[in-house]
Amino acid sequence: MRLFFLLGACLVTVIGAFFSPSPAWSHAAMVKSSPINGASLKLSPPVIRAWFSEALAKGSSLHLVDVHQKVLASGGLDTNVPNHTVLKIVPPHLGPGTYAVRWYAISADDGATKRGSFGFSVTMAAMTPGDPDGSRPPLSLIAEASTMTYAILRFW
Repeated sequence: MRLFFLLGACLVTVIGAFFSPSPAWSHAAMVKSSPINGASLKLSPPVIRAWFSEALAKGSSLHLVDVHQKVLASGGLDTNVPNHTVLKIVPPHLGPGTYAVRWYAISADDGATKRGSFGFSVTMAAMTPGDPDGSRPPLSLIAEASTMTYAILRFW
């Protein structure tokens, strides 16, 4: 009878160890980003954010890089989020191209570190300031129409 009691106690301890939340086993994982991974944007993003599954410590960071691995902007904890689960970058205006955001997360509870990245691209529409929906004709067509109008009016 005593043997069954000991085996039962060991079984409960092992099961409890595997299924109870333990800070030593948890690490901050990115759960969401803006822009989302693989996004194709028509405009340069005004801000880049990454949300994490738990609070982050100071020293956690984001770095925006171009295709040549040049760091374009860096950021850290979003001070507007009180629970310290969001990293933020305010990037410069980005032209057409492909970009990567590298993150480095330090868990606030146990100091465990984790790295990762996500990427996005900015399309040609980002080159035309003031035309967010791409509804204006290209400048070459406007110039052609102006020339034709002038020629018609001159001939008339």
